[in-house]
Amino acid sequence: PYALNPPPNAHCIDAAAAPGNKTILLANILNNTGLIHAFDIDEARVKLMSDNLKQHHVKHVRLKCMDFLETDPQQYDRVEYILLDPSCSGSGMTNRLKFGDTELETQKDEQRLKNLSRLQRKMVLHAMSFPAVKRIVYSTCSIHEEENERVVKYVLDKSAHRFKLVNLFEN
Repeated sequence: PYALNPPPNAHCIDAAAAPGNKTILLANILNNTGLIHAFDIDEARVKLMSDNLKQHHVKHVRLKCMDFLETDPQQYDRVEYILLDPSCSGSGMTNRLKFGDTELETQKDEQRLKNLSRLQRKMVLHAMSFPAVKRIVYSTCSIHEEENERVVKYVLDKSAHRFKLVNLFEN
């Protein structure tokens, strides 16, 4: 949300929102102005998110239990900021098991990475199709190039120079 940095009154999307922590922070950055469309496909997580939003007195959020990929970008023609933190391998999380311990696990993990990368590319390209979008923040908790650098390179190559990569962190 800090990297997205929308101004007050902005219209935003949190494309993979539950359980709501990012949406709550986004609402705080917006000073509870504007509008956040928050999507998640898991009904139980959406219910939890609804409770979390109420507990934190978050306003101006349209919570939707649906797949972000099924949204019609034309119906969100005022959305200029999209936060996209999609499903990923979680390989960068310290509480995860070691990735690829055995040959069978490595093969399974390679296929999982391909599937996740394909989904991530599809989600970023979909976010890029929103007519008024100015900024998309794509993030994962993965250490794998397949889910990070390669996804970004792929979508930028497909964007016809409409978008550019901005490095938010100093090297």
